[in-house]
Amino acid sequence: MNSSFILSNICPQHPWLNRNYWSWFESFIRQLVLNSIFEEVHVVTGPLFLPNDEGWVKYKVIGNNNVAVPTHFYKIVVAQKANEVFQGGFLIPNSTFPEGRALIDFVVPIETIEQHSGHKFFPFLKDNFQFLRLHPNEKQRQRKSLPEKHLCSEVECGLVKERATNILNPTRKKT
Repeated sequence: MNSSFILSNICPQHPWLNRNYWSWFESFIRQLVLNSIFEEVHVVTGPLFLPNDEGWVKYKVIGNNNVAVPTHFYKIVVAQKANEVFQGGFLIPNSTFPEGRALIDFVVPIETIEQHSGHKFFPFLKDNFQFLRLHPNEKQRQRKSLPEKHLCSEVECGLVKERATNILNPTRKKT
């Protein structure tokens, strides 16, 4: 967790996004780990500069050094439980939007994020969905072929403010 508070982890976010939805989203991710929903959770987060509806990439710059403000942020989550791998790609605009938007509204294929970022994430999953797992009694990693499922098929991705900490109960009545 301390590695979250280093200079290289800084990227300008819209104040509303930072204080509200992004904060709730990060709480959601922490719950995946803290509540032992999965044995392993891997998360990659980053900025994107995406074109608008007219095909132009336009973004704000701030400060004396003209720091570019991303148009969007992505988060890719890959989690393992027993003999299953769950993964999800999320693309969230760096702006204000209605607080009631569910996390499922921001689901995109990981390939979409790869295309826009120029990065390949978790390439070992593309090869027979093999997941590297560190076994508690072993010092080496072993490959296991595991079926792939979307993260939102295992946990509720109806994230809104009042449900940010209640991801374990998908049968809860929607408010």
